[in-house]
Amino acid sequence: MVVHEPGDWLGESLKGLVEQEYESLQTLVLVSGTSENAGARVILDTIQSTHPQAVVRFLGGNPGYAGACNAVLDLVQGDSGFFCFIHDDVVLAPH
Repeated sequence: MVVHEPGDWLGESLKGLVEQEYESLQTLVLVSGTSENAGARVILDTIQSTHPQAVVRFLGGNPGYAGACNAVLDLVQGDSGFFCFIHDDVVLAPH
């Protein structure tokens, strides 16, 4: 999930990921456009309280959605079946 200046919907979006029925789902949250400051703390608290198993990485600047997605190539190792890239305002149905 790419997170950039999220609104109140972030918790609902994360809950949609938590409720997925896919057994091998792993969640990587890429936070762009912010650094370790008060705003970042709120984002991190929301992620940790809603989806504590998610891996969170702060990208620092704002590379844009595609640039943030490309950052996955440097962060994920091993053979992955597939990636599903979503923005922070998408809520997935459980199945």
